[in-house]
Amino acid sequence: MKLTAALVGLLLVAACEKSGPGEMKASGALSSKESALLAYLPAGSTALFGGNYMKFQNFLQNSPLANVMATLDKTSPGINEWMKCWIELPNIQMLGSVQIETGAATMRFVMTGVGFDALAACSQRAKFTSAIDPDKQYMGFQMPSAAGEIKTGYLLLPGGAIYSRQSIPLRQPMVPAPVAREDLEADQKALASGTAEKDTALVTAMAKVDRSKAMWFVGSGAGTPISDKLGLVFGTFDIANGLAIDVSAELRQPALADKIEEGVGEAKKQVDKIGGAAGEVVKSLQVSRKGDTLRFALAISNDQLTAVMTQLAPMMGAMGAMGGRRP
Repeated sequence: MKLTAALVGLLLVAACEKSGPGEMKASGALSSKESALLAYLPAGSTALFGGNYMKFQNFLQNSPLANVMATLDKTSPGINEWMKCWIELPNIQMLGSVQIETGAATMRFVMTGVGFDALAACSQRAKFTSAIDPDKQYMGFQMPSAAGEIKTGYLLLPGGAIYSRQSIPLRQPMVPAPVAREDLEADQKALASGTAEKDTALVTAMAKVDRSKAMWFVGSGAGTPISDKLGLVFGTFDIANGLAIDVSAELRQPALADKIEEGVGEAKKQVDKIGGAAGEVVKSLQVSRKGDTLRFALAISNDQLTAVMTQLAPMMGAMGAMGGRRP
């Protein structure tokens, strides 16, 4: 926690002496297609997210972060080939939700622009195990991961959309719970008691973000252990010649926002110690405040990412070596 706090402080630093970012572009009211997808997700979400997920994955694989992504194949053999296959599929759009439940975070996804045949082909290409049920309404799926084998599936919904979910424990071992067809069908039947359309605070917040970006999200601290500190949080991630991040967070405690601003002077000294490309990136961060809402905007070019990864490589190597030690 202390390390996280220090990193946040460092990121907030030099921006206070700069002008804040311009107004975030808003997409406005939901389209009929977006509303239709929301109807397949349950009420009570902690967050909603969407965009072109594979477009974002494509950036990760072809940007200076590619070397980091390549290491995934060591713990999850086939994962890179799986993601490459998805990237080649056109017009995939996704809308998802996150629910923080007792001891676990459950992510649910509704996707359009992809069918079982394409998913099965990607699975075969990655050498994952998959099988489509005879009625063509469900595809079972298994893939390796560092946390253990993931067993899940995809359910065909009316209109051709595909639904899936994954529940990850919030404690060790963080092995996703297996998901079967009956689990996904039970999720859809349970929608009779309420859908994500009833999460009015989140749906309203969706109108404030630019949903044309590669990835976007809206969330709330309500119903979580930090509900007394965090209200709405929303933002976007985009990938035009690098990575652009734009995030706004509503703080429930005015004193907390004040404390962040008051700590900038001390944190500035730490940024100066970083130096190099990483220090320049931190300095380019823009922060603005409106009431008790803080907004953070950062754009990093591919050249900057390359320089930062080069600068941090020795540190990352040392951390990896420490992680490999046995007590």
